[in-house]
Amino acid sequence: MVLLQQGDVAAVSTVSTVLLGLADQDPYARIVSPPLNSEPEGLGMSRLHPDFVRFVNAVLAQMHSDGQ
Repeated sequence: MVLLQQGDVAAVSTVSTVLLGLADQDPYARIVSPPLNSEPEGLGMSRLHPDFVRFVNAVLAQMHSDGQ
């Protein structure tokens, strides 16, 4: 990101989640093409927080059921 902001690189290519994070951090960064491929994503959560795990699972189930 620093090299992009300093103009030392003109573009970067990486997974969508990283690109979204970069674009969120810098108002001048833009995602200019659709994803090049589809990649599975994963989430890791501590077993010490079962309420959070249930919450995330419920959100994912809702997204799956409504097509998001």
